[in-house]
Amino acid sequence: MTDHPTTSSGSMLGRALPASAVADLSAGFAGALIQPGDPDYDRARAVFNGMIDRRPALIARCTGPADVVAAVRFARDQQLLVAVRAGGHSVPGYGTCDGGIVIDVAPMKGIWVNPEAGVARAQAGLLWGEFDRETQLFGLATTGGRRTSTGVAGQTLGSGSGWLERKFGLTCRSAWWCSNQRAGPSAGSARPTAPSAAGTARTPSMSSRSGRTPPSPRPTSPGPVR
Repeated sequence: MTDHPTTSSGSMLGRALPASAVADLSAGFAGALIQPGDPDYDRARAVFNGMIDRRPALIARCTGPADVVAAVRFARDQQLLVAVRAGGHSVPGYGTCDGGIVIDVAPMKGIWVNPEAGVARAQAGLLWGEFDRETQLFGLATTGGRRTSTGVAGQTLGSGSGWLERKFGLTCRSAWWCSNQRAGPSAGSARPTAPSAAGTARTPSMSSRSGRTPPSPRPTSPGPVR
């Protein structure tokens, strides 16, 4: 991050983003904070759809959950519009914004695979190609993106259409089942299959290494949004 000790930069509906507030955020932020005028700004604000050309006041490249929490609190305190970006493949450009803050989780690349349980846990910045590389080692797969550069998190939240959907369903179906098992939204299971592509989720049709099929989840009505 470029030091801005005495200036203000960025705006939200014409309001300046105080340099002192950015400095306070930076003091406890492990990742990079990028503002207009910084050398990496144009590269950091770019998204997959080249027709989208937006200029956020701040880009917070998070390295972990603590950075994400800090960025959200900063956005709340400064009353900033928030965009969240992982793979940056959103065609309408939901991963960026004008004058607000982009919470960029792309640096969060952790993935943990449990081959015996057929479960993979992925952090929010993981791309499908990166996910596939780790799960294919164990012959595991689930419905994933058709492009390896698509983000796992964004595609899953947007339903998740991919090459294996006719056999295993959409990615979100698998993630929904896992979340009902209280495994958390970033957890999921992959199925042994050939050929292998991969994803973050278990579906009711998943076959395990022992040849048994897990029971189908019971549909439940979602609770109120809070």
